[in-house]
Amino acid sequence: MPAGRDRSLTWTAPLLVAMVVTLALGAGVGEAGTRMIVRATARTSALVLCLAGAVWPRHPAVEWGLLWVAVSFLFAYAPRAARSPWLYGPAVGALLLAVVLRIAGAFIRRAPLQEDVAA
Repeated sequence: MPAGRDRSLTWTAPLLVAMVVTLALGAGVGEAGTRMIVRATARTSALVLCLAGAVWPRHPAVEWGLLWVAVSFLFAYAPRAARSPWLYGPAVGALLLAVVLRIAGAFIRRAPLQEDVAA
């Protein structure tokens, strides 16, 4: 990413607001309209996160965004795993392991490479 201030919110935020207002005017703000808005913003966020990951794979916002998605899925599917452990249990267990490893990796300092030490 180029040095300086990130200006991606200056154009993405107004577009997201316009999308939400358009959906609210079209579908209403009842249960069905709210569901449609939540799904549309979730899909849009997932798309933006994927695009950002493709452009800036090591950016901290992308890494924390992926963690946010994993934790969201974990909380969404944990009750289902409790009701149907054979169906959802392995996926929730793998997701829990991935979240724990990602959080642990954020706190573990990696040893410097030999090239970095020699330089």
